[in-house]
Amino acid sequence: MSKALRGAWLAVCMALGSAVMMVPLRDALAQSPGAPEVSLRADTEDVEMGEAITVTLTAMGDPSSAQPGDPQLKAPAGWVVTGPMISTQTQMSIVNGRVSQRAGFRATWHVVPTGQGSFELGPASFALDRRRVSAGSLRVRVRPPSPGGPSARPRARRPRDPFGGLFGPLFGDDDDDFLPRAAPQEPPPSSQLSLAAPQEPQAFLRAVIDKESAVVGEQVTLTLYLYSLPRSYQVVDPHEPSAPDFFQRVVSTGEGEAHPVSVGGARWMVQMVRKIALFPLRSGPLTVGPMTITMLGQGLRGSGIRGGLVRASLPLQVQVTEPPAASRPAGYALGDVGSFSMQAQVDPKKIEAGGSVAVTATVRGVGNPPTSLRLPERKGVTWLEPDVRESVDTGDGVVGGSRTFTYLVRLTEPGKVDLGELSVSFWNPKLKEYQTARSRLGVVDVTPSSAPAPSASAPVAADPFARVGPSRPSPGLYQPPRQMFADQPWFWLALVGAPGSVLLAQGGSGAWRRLRRRRQEQDESALTRSRQALQEARTAEKNGDLRAAAAACERALVIAVEGSSGVKLRALREHEIKPALEGSGMDTAQIDALQELLQACAQARFLPSESEAHESLSQRTEAVLRRLG
Repeated sequence: MSKALRGAWLAVCMALGSAVMMVPLRDALAQSPGAPEVSLRADTEDVEMGEAITVTLTAMGDPSSAQPGDPQLKAPAGWVVTGPMISTQTQMSIVNGRVSQRAGFRATWHVVPTGQGSFELGPASFALDRRRVSAGSLRVRVRPPSPGGPSARPRARRPRDPFGGLFGPLFGDDDDDFLPRAAPQEPPPSSQLSLAAPQEPQAFLRAVIDKESAVVGEQVTLTLYLYSLPRSYQVVDPHEPSAPDFFQRVVSTGEGEAHPVSVGGARWMVQMVRKIALFPLRSGPLTVGPMTITMLGQGLRGSGIRGGLVRASLPLQVQVTEPPAASRPAGYALGDVGSFSMQAQVDPKKIEAGGSVAVTATVRGVGNPPTSLRLPERKGVTWLEPDVRESVDTGDGVVGGSRTFTYLVRLTEPGKVDLGELSVSFWNPKLKEYQTARSRLGVVDVTPSSAPAPSASAPVAADPFARVGPSRPSPGLYQPPRQMFADQPWFWLALVGAPGSVLLAQGGSGAWRRLRRRRQEQDESALTRSRQALQEARTAEKNGDLRAAAAACERALVIAVEGSSGVKLRALREHEIKPALEGSGMDTAQIDALQELLQACAQARFLPSESEAHESLSQRTEAVLRRLG
């Protein structure tokens, strides 16, 4: 290309760049000098519940002034917000031959609504020169979910950038990668994680163990993979796999990126979500339970938290045995499996008798380090309980590390004391044999104690056998000692029985008095109430109220009979009254008079015109009550 053509092409490009940059420049001129240009937008403002929204905040300012940063987005309660993904931006514009630059950031959030209706998304804000600047809000309408799930929004095509990205993202946004692909991609080549068919639609959780048989204490690595179709999602509410028969150490929480994999001939994405080292605690068929997660994202709906899709791995079983009993070394503790070495040191090497030295032993290697060591036994040497510290390393998915034991050892006898050696035996699963790690402790110089000897005036310890009689010179029958006065059984009977009999007598006398008083009160109460009822009957007769007088007379008779004989007349029918009163010892004549009077009272209450008026009911009642006593 000639120089003239090159110059013309450069002029056209500069003019086109100036025209493109006029829009943000016009907005910038409307603001105060040095203020950043702010843009807040969403890829859509009308979505279904559970459908993802991409929100982008852009802030561009003068590179020579304070730069905006720390973007934040406030969302309605319960909404799932992922991000922000932040990228730095630089723009350059040429106007009338003057070149100006602006720098800032662009933040992208992935938002999943969990409610229906019209919501305000925001405000968004960012930090600028030690203060927060609001970037405004968005109004989003959330519709009910459709039965077939939300349809994928078409992916916007970005125009080709003739400047090759020289002037920044002028022809589109990078955050459109959040949107689902309109056309499926070809599956990647097969790999170890490729599967012939998916276990569940849309997504599934797969559990894999590195070995199906192990010995007690040997590491079994459990790895959980999450497979999903290419889409944006968020994992919430994880429930770790249950393994009560294993000691667990988490090796990795699966924070890596997802990778493409072939599942059933289609392109899927797989991501490791957990890697756990399991150490069996007993022998037998041991079960590793499922892990459960909830996925939130566009088109992922189910019974999980906030309506997310729930996925669970399948349970696994590991056959666990004990290491062979043949050639098992003495002191081996079940569960000590791996490959270890030991180092120990003693400090100080010279003490007085009765003093103590510190023995520090460190066991390090691959596997779960042993929890105890085999101690040497020596006369005059006392080992106290150790202080244990551990350091765990999970590099390359294999658990290892070290465990440090610090003992305090007391030495009581002077001389050159050989402490012997510390040892620990373990089963090496790679070599299929028992091994022992040892460390010699060496000799400690124990000098006699320089403490002064006890003086003669010091109190002498009491001899516990001082009161024991002398030994018998010749064998003979055993002569029991003479019994003391207090050893006789009648002594204790008299000692305990005398106050007990007094208490029993007082209690019985008091109970009898209370019973008599209660009975007397009941009698007096019945007498008083019957007299009150009889007085009410007399008053009613004077007032000419025959019904009220009959009712009062009947009440007086019922109270009197219950107080004298205990028979409750109101609970009996007419033909049951006479047998009940005869059973209480009442005379037949009194019973007949009582029944006749009760019938007269009933007739006066319900048929007063047919009742006898020549003798008042109150006088007849008084006569019956007198005969009843």
